[in-house]
Order: sequence, then structure tokens, then C-alpha cells
Amino acid sequence: MDAFSKGIERRIDKFPPIIQPLIKREYEITKQYEINIFDKFKHHTIITENDQKYIKHSNRKKIKIIPNGVDTNYFKPQSSQLKKFDIVFVGNMSYPPNIEAAIYICKKVLPIIQKTHPTCKVLIGGINPHERVKKLKNQHITISGWVKDIREIYASGKIFVAPMFIGTGLQNKLLEAMAMGVPCVTTELANNALLANSSQIIIAKNELDFANACISILKNDHLAHKLKIEALRFIKEKYEWNSINNNLNLLFKS
Repeated sequence: MDAFSKGIERRIDKFPPIIQPLIKREYEITKQYEINIFDKFKHHTIITENDQKYIKHSNRKKIKIIPNGVDTNYFKPQSSQLKKFDIVFVGNMSYPPNIEAAIYICKKVLPIIQKTHPTCKVLIGGINPHERVKKLKNQHITISGWVKDIREIYASGKIFVAPMFIGTGLQNKLLEAMAMGVPCVTTELANNALLANSSQIIIAKNELDFANACISILKNDHLAHKLKIEALRFIKEKYEWNSINNNLNLLFKS
């Protein structure tokens, strides 16, 4: 799926200094495991070209890139859903990159937005919210926890914000949000896997970029609509689940 060793490496400095040597050792063990396990299989797949590059085996070019996909019949725009939140984010909220993203939205991005949109509301959704995430809750920030239908979270937001600065792989959350017609703002790291262009998604480098992008979308219906339409086209052309599954079936048949 992902280059797991690279994900560990990117998180090393997020741990307390006393633990970092152990995490570095974990990174080395995982990297070596990815090399050792390679020769035990006839075929290999991974979800992005970036992750393929991070596998250190000499034959890594033989790994076939088969990305994640999204069921566009299930994840689709829901125009009847009330947009109760200006910003939404969703994920496994006990996973470190998602915890950091939620804190980044609420502590760094939201205060800037509130200077011009004081009533801006944020929804952080997803299973198992960490204590650090639960503590973010206030009159402007809702922490939903697990929900029966994740589409309700996407559909309730005007903008999907994904400040992913660590981690690897392709973000399903972005595929799903774009398929549901929610304008998205994310990082270059996340888009290096997604490979969308500036008409389909907005890329931000820091909290000011994220805030300004959100403000622009909130006050410009034309921009929001353009991002929605272009993102929908992009997802159907590149990440529709049926075509992805066909590629995987061909590999099994070979």
C-alpha cells in the first residue's frame, strides 16, 4: 500500500527526544523488511509513484502502481444536505498525521479565518478521537467521533481542509471529498500522490495560505463551484473504482 518506512521516518521528530533513537531503529527495521519481503512474491503493487521510489529494493521499478479509488456512485454530491460547517476534516482520529492535521486546523488556521469570518465553524469527524483532539472542542469546533455514514460529514461542509505534513500514500479522504463535490485545500505532500492541478484543488504551504484559501472559497461562489466541477471530472477520469479494479484483476490473471 504505502512505503511504511518512509512514514515512520517522517514522524521521528514528532516524538520526545528520549524516544527518537527507538523510532529511528524502528524505521531501519521496517525499511529492511520492505526489502527482504520483496523477493518472496511474484507480483507487487503500491498506490503511488512516490511510495514506489521510497522502497529501497533494487527492483522497485517492477512494483506496479495501482492507486486507491473511490466509488463515485456512492460518494457523490448531495445538494440537499445543509452546509452546517465552513470547514470539515475526517479520518481515523487516533492516527498521528490526522491528529496533527486536526490541531493545525483548529489552532493555527481557524484563528486567522475568524478575523474576517468570526462565526466560522469546524467539524472534525472520524473514529477514535485522541484526547488531544477531544480537547479542541468548543463553541466553534465540533468533534463528532464515529458516525454511521461518513458521507454526512463531507456533505455538511463548505470546504474540506487536509493539512497533511507527515505520512505517506494516497489520501482516501481527498478522493471522497472531491467525489462529493466539496472544494479541497491540502498540502503539496498530499498532492504529490494525488496529482491534481490548481483548477481541481488548492495547495497551501502554511497556515496563512490555508486560511486565505478558505476565505477565498467562502466569499467566492464562482471559485467554489469551479473547484467542485473540475474535481468531480478529475476523480471520475483518474480514480473511479471500476477502472482501478480492472487493473488489479489484470495483474491477478497474469
